[in-house]
Amino acid sequence: MPLAFEVKEMKIALIGPNPTNNLYHIGVSLRRSGHKVVLFNDSWYISDQPVWHHRSIELPSSHPLLSGFSGPEGLELMRQIERDLEWENPDWVKRFYEDFTYSGRLSAKALRIAFSLSYGYTIFRRLLNSSSKRMLKRAYQSLIKMLTEIEEYDLIIAIGSFDLYAYLIGKPYAIVAYGPESPENVLAKKDKIGPMRGARWILTSGALMLQYLKQLGLESKFKFLPLPVDTDLYRPMDRTDLCDISSRLDSISLEGKFVFLVPSRLDFAYKGIDKVIRAFKRLVKYHDRARLILIKWGVDAEKVERLIESLDLQGFCALYPNMLSDPKLVRLYNYADVILDQFPKTLGEAGRMGALGDVGRKVLATGKPLISSFDSAANSPIYDELPPVIYAYTEKEICKAMAELIENPKYVNEIGKKGRNWCLKYHGPDTANRLVEILDKMR
Repeated sequence: MPLAFEVKEMKIALIGPNPTNNLYHIGVSLRRSGHKVVLFNDSWYISDQPVWHHRSIELPSSHPLLSGFSGPEGLELMRQIERDLEWENPDWVKRFYEDFTYSGRLSAKALRIAFSLSYGYTIFRRLLNSSSKRMLKRAYQSLIKMLTEIEEYDLIIAIGSFDLYAYLIGKPYAIVAYGPESPENVLAKKDKIGPMRGARWILTSGALMLQYLKQLGLESKFKFLPLPVDTDLYRPMDRTDLCDISSRLDSISLEGKFVFLVPSRLDFAYKGIDKVIRAFKRLVKYHDRARLILIKWGVDAEKVERLIESLDLQGFCALYPNMLSDPKLVRLYNYADVILDQFPKTLGEAGRMGALGDVGRKVLATGKPLISSFDSAANSPIYDELPPVIYAYTEKEICKAMAELIENPKYVNEIGKKGRNWCLKYHGPDTANRLVEILDKMR
C-alpha cells in the first residue's frame, strides 16, 4: 500500500545488537523505500548476522558464535564461515570491532561522549563486557567511528544498550523495545531511564511493553510497530520435498504422524517448555500418532531430556540436534503440522499477555497454526486486526489446543492460511510504509 503523502529521502542510522536480524530487516525495508541506511551491528552471535538469514547453516548451540563473543578468535571464525559460504555483508552493514569504513574524520563530540565524565565509566564497562581486554581498544575505535558517522544522519533507531549513544549524540531517535526495557531494568538507572525519556518514540509490537511503559510514565512515547518478515523466504512449502528432515530425527517414527514443533529455546521459566512436554504427555494418552520435535538449545536442554525420559516419551519426542539458520528453519517449520511458541512463567499473570515475537511472525508467514500465550483480548488495544493465534497458557489449555488441532485437519489448513494472509498484510513488503510514516514525524 503506497503512502498517502510523499516522503523526502531520510538518512537513518540503525544501531545495536541486531537480535535475530531485526535491524537488518528494517534496513532492507527502508532501503527499498528509497532511504539511505547504515547499520552498526554490535552482536557477535552468528544468528544476529545477515549470513544467518541468507545461507543454510546448522550448528550446535555450544558453538562459540552461538554461545557468546569469543574475542579475536571469534572474529576470525565468523569471517571464515562467511568466506566458506561465499557471503559478504553489504557495504551499509558495519560490524563492531572490525575495521569498517567511515568518513575518515574523528568527531570532537564523539570523543567527548566516549570519555565523558558522566557516562565514561558506564561506557567503559559496556565495551569491556562486550568483548575482551584484547579487543577493548578496537571497541573504542568502533564506538568513536560510529558516533562520528551517525552525526551526519537525520534519525537513529536504537536497540538495547545503544539507546545511550543515540541519547548522547543529540539526534532524534526511536528505540525498538524487545525485553530489557522492563521497569526493574530501567528504574533508578540513569543510563537507561534517561535514554528512554529522551526518545521520540518507543517502538514495540506487544501490549506487555505498553504496560511497562505505563509503569515508567512513558506511555505517550509508545508506537505500535510490526517488524518486517521476509515472506518470500518464510512461505508454505510442499512437505513431500522435505523428507530429508526425518533422517535427522531417526530416534522416532515420523511417517504418517502428526508433528508438533517447539522451535523456542529450551527454558522452563521464560518459555514454559516443561508445560508443553507435560501437556504432550496428556495428549499421547488419546492420540498416539502425535509426535513432538524440540530444538536442542537453551539453558534447560538437559532438563528437557531428563523430563522426556521420566515421562516415558522417548518414542514420541525428539530433539533436533542443532540450531538452524533461516533457510533451514523454514523447512523445519513446513515439516511440522503445528508449532508452539512460548508460555512464560516468570512474568506471573503478565505472562498470559504473551507477545508475537520473531518465532510467531515467521510461523504465521509459513502458513502453520501457532499455539502461544498471545492473548487476543489483552493485545486488542494495539492491533487493528489481531493475528490468528491459538491461545493457551496452562498445561491443560496447551493440551486442549493440541487435541483440537490433531482432531480437525480442516481447521489446521484454514487457520494456517489465515495466518499467512495476515502476516503478508501486516509484516510483508508494505511494513516499511508504517515505519516511514512514524520516522517522518520525528524530523
